[in-house]
Amino acid sequence: MRDVAILGRDHIKVDSLDKVLGRAKFAADYYMPDMLYGGVFRSTVPHAYIKKLNLEKARALPGVAAVLTAYNTPETHYMQAGQGNPEPSPHDRRLFNLKVRHVGDRVAGIIARTPEIADQAAALIKVEYEPQGAVYTVEEAMAEGAPLVHNGEVVYNAGAPADLAEYNKLAGDEREGKVVYQFPLGADIHKNIAASNKGGIGDMEKGFAEADAIVERTYQTSQIQHTPLEPHVCYAHIEGGRLVLNCATQVPYHVRRIVSWVCGIPENKIHVIKERVGGGYGSKQDILVEDLTGYAAWVTGKPVYYRNTRAEEFYANSTRHPMRVKVKMGGKKDGTITALDATVGAVCSGTVATIQDVDNLTVEVTIPASSVGRLKTGLQCNITSDATDDTVTGTLTRIDPVANDSGSFGATVTVNGRDSGLLVGIPAKVEIVISTKDNVFTVPRDAVGTNDDGSTYVLRKTGGEGVDMTFEQVAVTEGDTNDYYVEITGSDLNEGDVIRATADLTQGIESGTSDSDVQMMENGDLYVGDGSNMPEGTVVMGGPGGGPGGPGGQ
Repeated sequence: MRDVAILGRDHIKVDSLDKVLGRAKFAADYYMPDMLYGGVFRSTVPHAYIKKLNLEKARALPGVAAVLTAYNTPETHYMQAGQGNPEPSPHDRRLFNLKVRHVGDRVAGIIARTPEIADQAAALIKVEYEPQGAVYTVEEAMAEGAPLVHNGEVVYNAGAPADLAEYNKLAGDEREGKVVYQFPLGADIHKNIAASNKGGIGDMEKGFAEADAIVERTYQTSQIQHTPLEPHVCYAHIEGGRLVLNCATQVPYHVRRIVSWVCGIPENKIHVIKERVGGGYGSKQDILVEDLTGYAAWVTGKPVYYRNTRAEEFYANSTRHPMRVKVKMGGKKDGTITALDATVGAVCSGTVATIQDVDNLTVEVTIPASSVGRLKTGLQCNITSDATDDTVTGTLTRIDPVANDSGSFGATVTVNGRDSGLLVGIPAKVEIVISTKDNVFTVPRDAVGTNDDGSTYVLRKTGGEGVDMTFEQVAVTEGDTNDYYVEITGSDLNEGDVIRATADLTQGIESGTSDSDVQMMENGDLYVGDGSNMPEGTVVMGGPGGGPGGPGGQ
């Protein structure tokens, strides 16, 4: 009898020791002294044409190697999915489009010497949008007269309908781009239908007629982000005339094929190395970063590294589509099912469905350093969805103790109650109610001075600049205080008054600077955001993490 001692016994995983000791290499571990870093400037609106795009300052920034947009990249349409070949999904995207179709959609790519320079360049990009109406649910997308997600030319590589020429006469603005189908899929982009299918077995009407009871229900699933520990990441370089991609992917052959289309080079000129994957769960079956990273390395001739930020994993990635399922079922008293009719609708990537009756609905916000000292957890917040203009209340439940790389502080606002109607993944404006007192202002603590008689004052600017600035003393009364700010009142105070950040006149002012550049802030509603090109807050599910926090991409 053959020795089967290996079967039914415990054995050490062959790569476990290297992983535990940190010797195992992942895509994020690649580094070359001369490599460049990628960043992406992303859309802050859900649906719009790009009207104007000003890149002059971004391109002029020292350390920027390239800024990529729809104007200087190939007009090659492809799909991000990697499920088969030919992939039946509609080829409806380019590296960069002239129409953005979701918050977080690509507008421009920045290739720079450091991640910080890429972020700085992104902040210098100015874009003017022509907003279009947006759809957020299956019902909205199917409604008569709904805004069209795609409204350009449709191309079939096989099986084109006989009336395709007439159909394409309905195409809209040339900035729409194309939608390319490999073969018919029951699509109708003029009705927001990416693909459809209908079928059945038996006589449905007869089945319902024979039923003792008929039940009809509609079910809604949530949009789900896979959230692997490792974000989407890729390192690309040229070696021996071939483009080499070290990436965290579940579909290396699909990566090679799609990158070859984007770069316009044969597949045998591309070598894809599938590194260890730090979690995928299906999310890394889509080509979400490899196309841009590979193209950037090919056109610059330099190694390029790109990794999604954790925030981008939420608002710039594909997800598990939310589904709306309508079910009608007929059955007999003995348990026999006589008929089942189901209609399934899915919202495709880039949009979301309304999530109702969900616990732990939160909004992630970023608070400027200049305002964080005025806040504490427990403050009331008002949250207004960009999609519906509905306002619900929330509570400030978390403030990061340490500033992020941009000097701002992350924070979490938890929605009060359930059944809020907020849209998961859609931006929302957040206002934090600091105080309900009237005519009360907050200033830095050291802006308040004390006279010999114990009375307090601030120094208000009356004119001049730099060393020539002049001030007047304004009497104030102190109120509540914390480590950074103090509340003050005064009959002569006005919102917007400019005061010295310190009431000590012995501290001089250098020419060309202004330590008096502190404006009076009246207590009330503080609108929070990170001051970058991303939304002020985005509704997410669960605990802290992942709302838009800047151009990112390092």
